[in-house]
Amino acid sequence: MGVKEDIETSLASKHITKIQDQPTDRSLTNPKKELTKIAASVPSALGGRKNYHTGTVLVKDTYITFSKGGAKFNIPVHPGAYPATVSNTPEVRAGEEAAHKAKIVEYETCAGVVQAIKDHIVTSVDEEWIAEINHEVMGFTNKTPIKLLEHLESRGGMLNFIDTQEIKQERDILWDSNEHIVTYFNQVEQVVKLLDRANIALDETKLMNQAL
Repeated sequence: MGVKEDIETSLASKHITKIQDQPTDRSLTNPKKELTKIAASVPSALGGRKNYHTGTVLVKDTYITFSKGGAKFNIPVHPGAYPATVSNTPEVRAGEEAAHKAKIVEYETCAGVVQAIKDHIVTSVDEEWIAEINHEVMGFTNKTPIKLLEHLESRGGMLNFIDTQEIKQERDILWDSNEHIVTYFNQVEQVVKLLDRANIALDETKLMNQAL
């Protein structure tokens, strides 16, 4: 198998919480954390090199906020079967070919992560909640993991009182140094988003001081 297929196979067995019935802000929290962790498990030089493939799950602004150096994460395009131009000097040409091969590996690795994440999202919800964007011919081929998650969020139900109290507790949880810092910040960001959608105000200064 190729690099893409190997990545898909290696990530297929990762655990994702199944969402029962209609997706809600609350029920999407754990799956998104799990997807971020999966993406962070595959090394990558993309997006500043620090956060691996988490940019396939986190929206751009969120990724930039928590990416050291403020780097953007861009899903690479296929570089082509062979370099467009190569030097006539054997030594230089060999270097150009090696660099091109590395780009192909980078592309296939990211493609494998994207596909695995999409597969997990699709299988974590009942078909009815995602059928609207399941093209009759292309399926989910033209949808990114972020777009799939945004669609599910748009179909989400409202939070009740018990939900909001539990979410507040998650908001105030301290960072465990054994956990990837990106995973922690993503969790806090998602909790803040949930509370905002429930029209619950928060003290951003207090939240920042707690995180620091």
